[in-house]
Amino acid sequence: MATYGQNIKNARKRHSLTQKRLANQLGITQGLLSLYESDKQDPSQEVKEILQKAIGVKPQYTNLKYDDQQQKVISEFVKLIEAIDPNKGVPKIEVKVIYE
Repeated sequence: MATYGQNIKNARKRHSLTQKRLANQLGITQGLLSLYESDKQDPSQEVKEILQKAIGVKPQYTNLKYDDQQQKVISEFVKLIEAIDPNKGVPKIEVKVIYE
């Protein structure tokens, strides 16, 4: 599984952008973008949201590496959070942990 920084770099290349050009679009320095791409620094939530709009990289909440099972659980929680309709208030969610 690619890290968040690798996702940024891959998406930047898919959009044929240089680090300098993307950094200018984000309002940051090329050096800072390089730190993000090498996972040496975590972008702010604001920069993550701009990255999503600019090149389609979804925000991740951490750069910590998880095993596959942990990542599956995190992905399911993210899906639940994204499914919440703010117009309907706060839903009540019951979560059960089942070990197979």
